[in-house]
Parts: sequence; C-alpha cells; structure tokens
Amino acid sequence: MALASLIAAASDEGGIPWSERAGHALPFAPFCGAIGVWAALAPVRVRGEAAALEALGRTRGQVGAPAVTGAAIAALACAVAIGLAPAVDIAGFYPTATHASAWRFRDGRFEDPVRGLRIREDGAPEKFGTAAADPIQAWAVPRHGRAAASLATAFASLAIGLIAARMLLAPPAQPLRKARVLRDHLVDVAACGLAIISSAVLFQVAAAGRAPALSAAAPLVILLGFSVKRYRALS
Repeated sequence: MALASLIAAASDEGGIPWSERAGHALPFAPFCGAIGVWAALAPVRVRGEAAALEALGRTRGQVGAPAVTGAAIAALACAVAIGLAPAVDIAGFYPTATHASAWRFRDGRFEDPVRGLRIREDGAPEKFGTAAADPIQAWAVPRHGRAAASLATAFASLAIGLIAARMLLAPPAQPLRKARVLRDHLVDVAACGLAIISSAVLFQVAAAGRAPALSAAAPLVILLGFSVKRYRALS
C-alpha cells in the first residue's frame, strides 16, 4: 500500500492534497492484499511446508488462513478509512464525463461563465457573477456512494485474498490432472475479472444516476460467496 501511494503521488500533478492521493491509492487495497497473500504462501508451497503440515493433521485451508486474515485486516482497514473518513476522496470510484471547456474570448478577455472566472488584461484571474450550475458534474458522488465504495473494497479484499490462497495451496496436480487444475485456475481468474469489471461498470452507471450506488458492490458479494466455496474445498 505504501508503494501504491508513492506511485500515485509520483504520477499525478503537483499540489494535490494527500487525502485525494489516498483516494487514488486505497481502491488498490484488494490487489495489495492478494500480493501479500502470495508473498506469504509462495515459500510455503515451494518448500513443501503445506504438505508437511497436512501430514500433521492441518488442512490446506487452515495453513492459508493466517495469511488471508492478515491481508484482509490491512485491506479492511483501508475500507474503513474509505467509509468513515470524509477527507478521503472517493471520486475515482465514480468517473463521469466532463463538459467541454467553457472558456471563450469576449470583450478582449478570456472568461468562463460556467465557473464565473475571467482573465484580466494583466493575466490575473478574477471572479465575476455567480458560477452557473454545471449540468454534468465532474466527480459526482451519488447517494450512499461512500458506503458503496467501502463495501466494494472490503468484499473484493476478502474474495481476492481467498482466491490467491486457493491457487497457491491447491494440492500438486498429477500428470493426468494438470489440465483440470489449469482449468480451475482459469475459472478463478475469470470470476475475479468478471466481478471487477461488472462492479466498475455499475460504479459508472451509478455516477450517471441510472442505478443505486450500492448495486456496485453486488458483483463482489457474489465473488466473495464463490471464493469462500472454492476455498472451503481445501479443507
């Protein structure tokens, strides 16, 4: 998460408050949690510790539970920050189309009647009149938008972490079963991709006012149920 925050800070324009930068980085919490699960369990798989612990009576699901829990705690903390901290900008969850530039040259000066700004002859900006209501609000956040963003982050964090652990801790495939194992991994990846894309589309639909904001979390709830069922198969 620290690396994601640094990348967000290095790739945006200057002068942006850290609350807005946090809004850019926190949505990546589910993927950061999955990377944490992978980093914790990959050595366990490579060194054969999962098989050794299984021989001592622990299921593969129990072996992966601490890594999944640790990653989930960190990601859920990000979800809580999104839901409870008004300073965290969540506009990135709700992208909307912006209007074309309203600047025009009139009476020897540039002015923007939408924002109520104009440029004086000396190049300095000044306010005039009252800013007009923008019919297409940039970064519009619908009702319950913050709760939807928080829930989507939490559900995605749990689901993706479970799927990452399952892919790593699945029993080694016998030569005749490698195609089946590969198929299972492809199903997991496809389910994650479909749920994330569906949620992103619903966030955009909600930003346009065509659907409730909380509907964007629905695909990730389904993904969580799918991932729990798949992970329990390891036990």
